[in-house]
Amino acid sequence: MVVYTTQRDDNNSKNKSEDFTQAGSQRIIVSQPQVDFDTAQEITSVKHIASTLGLNVERIKDDAFMAKHTTLQFKRQLDDKIDGLETSLVRHFSNSQQHLVDEIALLKSQVAEMVDCLKELRDAKKGEGTSSKKRRML
Repeated sequence: MVVYTTQRDDNNSKNKSEDFTQAGSQRIIVSQPQVDFDTAQEITSVKHIASTLGLNVERIKDDAFMAKHTTLQFKRQLDDKIDGLETSLVRHFSNSQQHLVDEIALLKSQVAEMVDCLKELRDAKKGEGTSSKKRRML
């Protein structure tokens, strides 16, 4: 807003009775168009929005970095756990396999003993059978 002041000279008036204005300094207010004020306000608003967007972009970048970093940490931890489980399973499988081999060897030796025992019983029975036949014939 621009304010101008003017000095009126009462002597220059032709007809003082027709002059309804006050003598002396008067302020004349000339307002600038409202458009300039609105434009400045809009520019300020756009600057504020751009600044806010810039901050939001930086926050999103930080969040993305943290998410990536956290995901990589979880992946490493998961890989370590999987490796540990795999090692444990291999060890357990190996122990189980060895236990089965030992059990099979024990069963094999027991079956071999049973076969030997049955052979002895058969041979003993054959020996008794021939001697009892011979006794009957005599």
